[in-house]
Amino acid sequence: QEAAVAGLLAAAAKLNPWDEVGILCFDDKADWILPFTPVGDGKEIQSAVRKISAGGGTELATGLAAAIRGFAGAEAVRRHMVIVSDGMTISADFAALCRRLQEMRVTITTIGVGYDINESLLRDLAVMGEGEFYRADQARLPQVIVAETFRVTRELIQEDIFTPVLRIPADFLGGLPD
Repeated sequence: QEAAVAGLLAAAAKLNPWDEVGILCFDDKADWILPFTPVGDGKEIQSAVRKISAGGGTELATGLAAAIRGFAGAEAVRRHMVIVSDGMTISADFAALCRRLQEMRVTITTIGVGYDINESLLRDLAVMGEGEFYRADQARLPQVIVAETFRVTRELIQEDIFTPVLRIPADFLGGLPD
């Protein structure tokens, strides 16, 4: 848990102030400890991660259903969720939940932590969610979270040569070449 908190804080520091972050904790129930909010100066994220505590069992379906409700109506260009879990959960229709997230243009990355993980399920969720799967021990977890954040945000940057096109004449454009 401490490693996950460190990773969240380090990842948030790499984001732009206007990027949005939400933090959903789940065990046998799901709780948004930080509804989607702009990163800003990061103080809200720091405050929220202090609320993370260990709970009961892990019901991934409950977490995914809560994520679907949380992402509903979001206008973001890119929507991505990172699941940090051992993947030990009760059976559910994960394919249907992932399809619903995919319809909402949400991608899923999973990070398996712990000595005994359900790697098959976590890999499947990442594949269905068009994301990545990582296995990380406690020492590497912060670096994996930061690397995944960088990977996802880097995909938003498009570097290319483009030709601007004048669509609406404006006085302040006077003197510029055609």
